[in-house]
Amino acid sequence: EKKGSILDIGSNIGFFTFKFAEKGYLSHGVEADILNILISNSIKEKYKISNAIFSQDIVDEIFIRKMSDYFLINNLSVFHHWVKRFGEEKALNMLREISEKCECMFFETGQYNEKEMDWSQLLDFMGNNPKEWVIKKFKSFGFKKVEVIGQFPTGLNNVNRYLYFAKK
Repeated sequence: EKKGSILDIGSNIGFFTFKFAEKGYLSHGVEADILNILISNSIKEKYKISNAIFSQDIVDEIFIRKMSDYFLINNLSVFHHWVKRFGEEKALNMLREISEKCECMFFETGQYNEKEMDWSQLLDFMGNNPKEWVIKKFKSFGFKKVEVIGQFPTGLNNVNRYLYFAKK
C-alpha cells in the first residue's frame, strides 16, 4: 500500500481524516467550523494520533494556490458549496487547480436533481447526465481513470449521490 499525504476538505469532525491516518497516511483535515476543529483535536489527543493534523481554513483560490501537493484529496460534499459561494466559473477553476495538486481524488458533490436544495439549479451546467459530466471534466483535468464507486444517501433528501474515484 502506497503511503503518502492526504487532504480532507471540509473534514467536519475528522472521520475520514482519522481513517486515512489509521491506514498510515499523513492526514490533513481542513474545516471552516472552529467547533469541529476543537472536536477533531480532542479526538486526536485522546487517542494519541500523531499523523493527523487539523486546520481551520476556508478552501478558496488563495488557499489552493498556497497549498502543498498531496497524494490524495478527499473532496466530498464541497463542490456544490463552491458553486453557490463563488459561482460556476470560479468553482470550476478551483476544482481544476486542486486537481493539479494530487495523484488521486475521491469526489462527491450535490446534484442538480436534488430539487428541494437551494443550490440545485446552480448545477444545471452539468446537464442531464451529471455522472458523464464529472467523468469528462476529471479526464480533462488529467486523470486517466475516473470511475463511479457507488451511490450513497446524504440524509438531506431521497436522492443518492455518486461517489467517484479519479487517478492519474
